[in-house]
Amino acid sequence: MSVNKEQNLFQMWDLSEPTVNKILLQKTVTRPAWNETYQRIYSLCVIEPWSVGESLFKMIEICLKNRISRIYRDLEKKSNSADFLKAFNKAWKQFSKACEDLNELFKPVNNHAKIYASEWKSGQREEIKHLGLNLWKNAFYEKKLMNKIVELILEGFKDIRRGFLSDKKQNIMIEVLESFKYLDKIIPSKQLVYDEAVTLLLDGLKNSYTPFLVEFSKEIDTFVEYLDKAISFWKNEEKLCSLLFDTGSVEKLRASFADNFIEQKVDGMFSECQQCVEEQRFRDFASIHAKIEQFYLQPDTRLIPVFSRFFKKMVFEQLSREKNEQEALKEMCKMYTKYRKELVEKDLRDHPLFATALEEALKDLENQNKSDPNETAKRLVNFCVSVLLSKESEEELDVKLDFTRVLFQNLKSKDVFENYYLLHLSKRLLTGTSRTIELEENMLSTFDGVWSFEHKSKIQIMIKDFKASKNVTNQVASLIPDGGVDSTFMALRTSIWPVKLNEETCKLPQEIGNFAQAYEQNYKAACESHKLTWHHVLSRGTVRINFLDRPYDASMNTFQMAILLLFQNADTVCVKEMQDSVCIPYGTLVFQLDCLLESGLVTCDTEVVLASSLISLNLNYSNELTEFKIPQNVKGQKSPTDAGDRVEKIVHLDRKYFLEAAIVRVVKSCPQVNHDDLIEKVISAALLILIDLISELSKIGASHSESLVSHRNSDREQDY
Repeated sequence: MSVNKEQNLFQMWDLSEPTVNKILLQKTVTRPAWNETYQRIYSLCVIEPWSVGESLFKMIEICLKNRISRIYRDLEKKSNSADFLKAFNKAWKQFSKACEDLNELFKPVNNHAKIYASEWKSGQREEIKHLGLNLWKNAFYEKKLMNKIVELILEGFKDIRRGFLSDKKQNIMIEVLESFKYLDKIIPSKQLVYDEAVTLLLDGLKNSYTPFLVEFSKEIDTFVEYLDKAISFWKNEEKLCSLLFDTGSVEKLRASFADNFIEQKVDGMFSECQQCVEEQRFRDFASIHAKIEQFYLQPDTRLIPVFSRFFKKMVFEQLSREKNEQEALKEMCKMYTKYRKELVEKDLRDHPLFATALEEALKDLENQNKSDPNETAKRLVNFCVSVLLSKESEEELDVKLDFTRVLFQNLKSKDVFENYYLLHLSKRLLTGTSRTIELEENMLSTFDGVWSFEHKSKIQIMIKDFKASKNVTNQVASLIPDGGVDSTFMALRTSIWPVKLNEETCKLPQEIGNFAQAYEQNYKAACESHKLTWHHVLSRGTVRINFLDRPYDASMNTFQMAILLLFQNADTVCVKEMQDSVCIPYGTLVFQLDCLLESGLVTCDTEVVLASSLISLNLNYSNELTEFKIPQNVKGQKSPTDAGDRVEKIVHLDRKYFLEAAIVRVVKSCPQVNHDDLIEKVISAALLILIDLISELSKIGASHSESLVSHRNSDREQDY
């Protein structure tokens, strides 16, 4: 029975083989011949599919191998011919179409293979189409045709550039690469034909660009012209590459072309860009950078070092001319503003990499500053205050505040800056010298994220308290009758303001005392739960001086105002009588008199102010300004209300408390830690907040830290 089946199989195959060969040769197969062959195959599979199916697969595989061998023998004969690529493409089309037709003709075998392949000795599970394409792929690598095809496609690239290649031949190149892509899709494996071909093609194209770029560099002197020539060449090349390769491959080729392009003229690029920056031809510099980024389609950092080095060089040269550090800071800000507005924002369209480079250059300059960190912080505060009080436009203010923020980020003594800035802010708000409250809020938002949360909260509370006070004061002031004196009052919560609240008072002159009393009465009526305490040291006023040749308006504090108004009815007043009249403590009175003497409005009959001294009006006083301020400090003296020492004490105490807390945390986590390791861990904790605590830490000895820990431990035991 089995012999009959085997004879039947060979008989059936002998009848079907001519049709199979015609399909492999892509000759015409009539419909009756196709149907008869299909019926024979179907009947064989129905009889005994688990054995007949495997035999049919082997017979078909032999036919496919024979056909592939014949195809590659014919291709070898044309290996040196210019038509090799055309012949390969034609053979591929015929064979791939034949595999699809055979797959359809032997469909019963494919269906039975899915069911019975596990019982076959060969374990064959592929469809006939996959079998044929897999055999083609293996033969392709055995014959080592990849390098030949890549070489011909690269030659085609050269012919296209010269305009010698027809569209028909160009389409053949595209179809060959598409065949590789189709083969990888149908026969997935680790070795991808298309990827390998593209890699070899890209390498070949990269090498082919070098002669063009060398030729460009010889023909053209300037880097800008060389850049334009290379961009024009790449645009034409990109159109061709986009026909053959996918987007990712084109981008890889673009990056490689750009690298080769830069290498050919790298010295010329840097020298020309540096010349543009030195001559302040910012638009030309930005144009070069923009064209370079056209190649990469992403931000490029090649020119940033040129820009950064030149900026630091210019700043160093300018700072070397300035002896005054405050003036040097202003000059640095001018240069930062110029480069930020004219180059980064205008010509480079606010390029983020260059904006960051400008800030990094400022930080490097600040790192090279060898002066005392605390003094540096104070200078920066003074500069920031001068910016806020200037009459510049909002755009210029924003740039200068941004400059201050960059320097602040690199400060070692941020806590000093914050405390001094808080002091200056309170003075501006209390004395009414702030330009607008909106500007103060803008300053807060500019520094948002760079200064401490505690400091930010204090400023927010102060501004909120100032606004609330203004609203309440306006309501109360409207109830006070107008008596010819323009008065403004502020009712603030004293607990949140960083100024020293001097309890020293004075007897207000009748001219303003009546208004203060009226305000207090109306305020108490409006806000019954609040108690008012006058702080005359924070008050200021403007007095019209009419005893001279022309009138003057002098701005002064309340103490000075009370003293000066004593001269309404007399030209000379004794210091003792003056103290009895204004009720100012003697030390404060002498200090305020020294300020008035410094201004030149009054004179004293003794060299040093004594209780018996006579103070007289200076009837010969003159001033070019009709509006001026009475000095609040005398050169060489400190005001009794001076807050500078108080701020330094606050900073010192804050640092001390921080270090003590850090020591306790370290010792509690590591009870056996020695003193050197303790100091090292505390220093690393201090560096996290970027303040100069090393000098403070050196003051804390081992015995002090041990007593501190034992004291804190005893406190904790009592708490628990």
